[in-house]
Amino acid sequence: MPPPPIVRVEGWREYVNRSSAKMPKLPSLEAYEAYSREQKKEFNKERKKYLSEMPLLETPQMKTIHEDALRLSVMNYSAPPGARPGIVLDGLGTVGKSSIATELGKKYELSWRKNILPQINNAIMNPIPVVYITLPGEIAISDFNRLITSFMGIPVPQSAKIPWVNDRIIDATQACGTTLFIIDDIHFLQMRNKTAQTVNNHLKYLASSTSATFIYAGINVEGSGLLMEGQSKEMAFASQTQHRFKTYAISPFERSSPKLKILLSSFEQNLPLIKHKAGKLADMSDYIHDRTGGFFGSISGLIREASYIAIDKGEEALNRVILEKVRLDYASEVHKKTSGSRA
Repeated sequence: MPPPPIVRVEGWREYVNRSSAKMPKLPSLEAYEAYSREQKKEFNKERKKYLSEMPLLETPQMKTIHEDALRLSVMNYSAPPGARPGIVLDGLGTVGKSSIATELGKKYELSWRKNILPQINNAIMNPIPVVYITLPGEIAISDFNRLITSFMGIPVPQSAKIPWVNDRIIDATQACGTTLFIIDDIHFLQMRNKTAQTVNNHLKYLASSTSATFIYAGINVEGSGLLMEGQSKEMAFASQTQHRFKTYAISPFERSSPKLKILLSSFEQNLPLIKHKAGKLADMSDYIHDRTGGFFGSISGLIREASYIAIDKGEEALNRVILEKVRLDYASEVHKKTSGSRA
């Protein structure tokens, strides 16, 4: 059964509590070849399961953002009343923004349980230190509030007015110890849209009223006008958002870059393949970049699916022939064609 969605507190808790998958212990090639057919089948099944659950690799940028965000959240926890500084993760799709945000939320909640909950003598009956929501598209304040109340399990009558729901959310964050909001796909708030502007004002109201740290993640957030709150460049200085939020640009890995080679070496350390030799992926870094454009999600998908094929085919190692068997997302396949002369 697939894990429950993390946009509900039950699913979020399961995600936070879930132990990282551990790579099966690899036998020697001789020992593996001596396995019975049934033993090989079970071992391969275990390895494939691991590939689907492979822990998220921490990139240098992810580490920096997490350290900064966790430090900021600790400082915000004891800050005077009012809106706290926040963080915006901005970049193209599939570069890892959501992964960075959700892993940050997990780290924060585990730290909160360990360090904060004991300080308040476990007085919170239903602790919800982190709220995670993702915007589905153009959205009104009532819909936005519904995302929060659905996550937290707050019952709301159909006839409830927005001010009444606002009060319930504020009360719930106090009662549940909520001090971090993660809002994914924030780019759907296009500031040229009046509805989006009212939701943005609502966000500022919640930030001031709940005293929580807000983390936004989205595609081309700067281009959406969120940081300038839809104001002209001449009036942008008046934007509260751009003065309250640190912005991190999350970019694809560059071709031939040391960071890409470090990432590929990290993947190699987690490959459940018996014959794969360390350094092989780094040696193919230019080819892998030409296949993926340097996008983290595409790189991960390529390596994990190719490993799955290597197990099925009995190859037990990754090479260009195996990698070529994987068909990637549309953008990656287009990139492959345009970079074909180099690949």
